[in-house]
Amino acid sequence: MVDIESVYGSEFGYLKAEDITQPTKFTIAGSYVMTFSNGKRKIVLVLKGQKKHFILNKTNAFKIASKYGTDTKSWAGKEIVIEQALTTFKGREVRTLSVV
Repeated sequence: MVDIESVYGSEFGYLKAEDITQPTKFTIAGSYVMTFSNGKRKIVLVLKGQKKHFILNKTNAFKIASKYGTDTKSWAGKEIVIEQALTTFKGREVRTLSVV
């Protein structure tokens, strides 16, 4: 049996819950907006020293904005802590990433 991720790698090089096993501090290097095929737009963070980028859901974006302001350009150089959390998605509990 072959694990798909061993062949293709993690989904598009973005952080996922399995990548963070304990609360971890990161420095924001920059950000950009990505538009998905369904037309939804999300902010994506580039994290200093990390190959994978972090796609922000609305909750995480507002948590960062409450600390550092709503202009994402001003987030560069700021630190955030990311940890695993549980959330309900389509009626079942799944692991996710949360900014604390």
